[in-house]
Amino acid sequence: MNEQVRSPLDGASVASPLAPQRRRFTAGDLEAMDRSGILGPQERVELIDGEIIIIAAKGARHEIMRTRLTKFWSRRSPEDLMVASEPALHLEPHNEPEPDIVVFQDVLQAPQVRGDTVLLVVEIADSSLSYDLTVKAALYSRFGVREYWVIDPKACETHIHRDPRGQVYGSVSVASRADLLTPLLAPTLAVRLGELRLDWDGEG
Repeated sequence: MNEQVRSPLDGASVASPLAPQRRRFTAGDLEAMDRSGILGPQERVELIDGEIIIIAAKGARHEIMRTRLTKFWSRRSPEDLMVASEPALHLEPHNEPEPDIVVFQDVLQAPQVRGDTVLLVVEIADSSLSYDLTVKAALYSRFGVREYWVIDPKACETHIHRDPRGQVYGSVSVASRADLLTPLLAPTLAVRLGELRLDWDGEG
């Protein structure tokens, strides 16, 4: 029931204003906005807990790391695996992030992949390290993503998250550029970041 207050103008009782309501968008809403032109053709967004998040512009280090790692994995990927760059990962109607790289079984089409069926999710965090290690980690763990990597291209370190337990991962470790990174569910994609040709000398 609304609280009744006295109007300062005429003394009449009026209902106090309700607290502002926040609307949670869905993946379907996002698709409709894209089709109608509300979202610009170059505007990259993702959906996190019903909120539309604008993805920050990607720097040179980010793009070099993403393209080099995608190429490395695509060349070594067996027939039963798919490596996708910047797909929408549909976790549920109010959550559709757009990770930098995902690995999944080739029997699935990209729109069919869910948190509990994706084999590996990778975010490259040139300017979003804190966000990817907190908000994104909690999101992916909550939806059962079994392995999640956050790559810091500046330090050339990889934060490896495994064993999702609700909002947190039971195992979190950090690997250097010289360490062999072996995805638990896709071991044929083992990689050392130091062996990729990461040509960003002179970049800030």
